Amino acid sequence: MPRRQLTLILLVLALFSCGISFDQDFYEKISGMKFPNSIRVIETFDNGEFFTTTSLSLDSLQLKDFIAEYGFEHRSNVNPSQFFGGNALKKVRPDFANLQNLYFLSGSKGRNSWFYIVDLKQQILWAEIQYPDWGGD
Repeated sequence: MPRRQLTLILLVLALFSCGISFDQDFYEKISGMKFPNSIRVIETFDNGEFFTTTSLSLDSLQLKDFIAEYGFEHRSNVNPSQFFGGNALKKVRPDFANLQNLYFLSGSKGRNSWFYIVDLKQQILWAEIQYPDWGGD
């Protein structure tokens, strides 16, 4: 195989293999929350600096069980800037103007924190892990 073709093939493989995928184990380890088995990833984003965020689709019964198991709550006032994914995710975002459909849970462990939002009407869970920028840039 000519060198030029081999280089092109390797370049294409490298580009397509570097996609960001949802690291379910990382989210569960940091937050201590186990996701239901039948989650479907809508979109995930990791800026590689200080946060990773994901939107997941679940059926409403699983979401209700998840809310009850981990103590999600309604909030009457939310600062949307707490959820970095609001700017990073493109497909579907929480509607902070309509808080009656949203349930929230946040916490921290060590130098990591998490912010989870559930919308029962849309049947979506947004999960975000915020971690320290060890590189300092």
